[in-house]
Amino acid sequence: MSELLSLGDTLVKRAEERGADEAEVYLVSKEKDDVNIEKNQIQIGKSMEKEEVGIRLLVGDRIGFASVNSFEKDDILPKVKEAISIAKTSVENENNIIPEPNKIENKNKVFDPKSENFDTEDSLGYAKRMLESAKDYDSRIQISTGVFIADVKDRAIVNSKGIQAQEKSSNFTYYAVGMAVDGKEVSSFDFKMDGTHYIDEINVENLGRSIAESTVNSLGAKKAENFEGPAIFTPYSLMGIFHFALSQSLQANRVQKGMSKFKGKIGEQVADSRLTVRDDSKMEGGFGCRSFDREGLPTPPINMIKEGNLKNFYHNSYTANKEGKESTGHASGGPDQPPKIGPSNLVVTTGKKSRNELVEEIDKGILVNRFSGNIDPVTGDLSGAVKGGYMIENGEKKFPVKETMISGNIFEMLTNITGISKERTSFPTLMGSQSYLFLPFMRFQGLSFTSD
Repeated sequence: MSELLSLGDTLVKRAEERGADEAEVYLVSKEKDDVNIEKNQIQIGKSMEKEEVGIRLLVGDRIGFASVNSFEKDDILPKVKEAISIAKTSVENENNIIPEPNKIENKNKVFDPKSENFDTEDSLGYAKRMLESAKDYDSRIQISTGVFIADVKDRAIVNSKGIQAQEKSSNFTYYAVGMAVDGKEVSSFDFKMDGTHYIDEINVENLGRSIAESTVNSLGAKKAENFEGPAIFTPYSLMGIFHFALSQSLQANRVQKGMSKFKGKIGEQVADSRLTVRDDSKMEGGFGCRSFDREGLPTPPINMIKEGNLKNFYHNSYTANKEGKESTGHASGGPDQPPKIGPSNLVVTTGKKSRNELVEEIDKGILVNRFSGNIDPVTGDLSGAVKGGYMIENGEKKFPVKETMISGNIFEMLTNITGISKERTSFPTLMGSQSYLFLPFMRFQGLSFTSD
């Protein structure tokens, strides 16, 4: 038994000795290096080591939770007592549960042995290459902020029902926010992000060139007309729709609270038949790959929406127990809080047309490169600014647009899909997040654009 599992086992037994009926201990050890970019300048790299323990337990049907940033028993044992005290004064809830074990297959290759020798100097080198590749593309590029992060994480979970699971991962994430400056003209900001588990797959040069190309191409922007029509969303502009809105609407806890448009619609058509969305923790190349979730349960691939039909919601043990179901293995979060719910790799199935064909079929519309605004995950209302976008006329991208607002409703958009590209881009959802998106270009009809 490893040191992490042994410590977890000791703490579970101590919790039971102190009066807990059931107990769970989640432990994470992390070594992290990061290098920041600010205003075209590389900043001094930083290293950090962190140890975290989360203790969740039940006294009857009452739940208690406590956490600590230490693996020292003198620091942890008082937290066991604290969690028990909290449980004894909390409200009874028959749906509280510590899950039974389920078979886990440790087949995900999420650890690169070479990462053991990766240090701050290596991170510094990659950050420099990312910045230089952008500036070499065009001297007008300015990277306002950026970062390269490398971390090695070892996580383990033990509970009183027999779950004992451990997984080590290496994670390399990087992003850049930049613009092009030509005299007095400043382009729209753009944002690119990427991540991988393997050193040999790090490609900061591609990211640097990509953000440089998109920002330079958005120089010379003009206002668009006020009109209603189709829009093509790039993968990055779809992040808000699929990660911040759709994935929340698919979370069982929000459904159970009446905070989802999808409540009561399992088996119903909620989107155009072109749309299939699945969650796949085994997806090759996916940064969200994992052998088990925050509760130590496997996360099997699952269709959320298939050919427009709503198939499943994301469940952890609590929401599943509330409905008499099994968890889908989507408990998420760190040791600093009780399990929440979240996706692993969210994958949108590709279509039959190229992204250029999606453009060629439009008489008048907008290509949305990035969306900056608000999306209400409950109502689905979307409103904000088109960033780095293009006016499309007669099947061609005519000119970059500025000061152009877009409005619509994401749930209506999902039913008004008119095309999905063969091409697909993948990237992390947030820095530090283990969720990952695989998104194509998508064309929707019925959006409103204003440039007053």
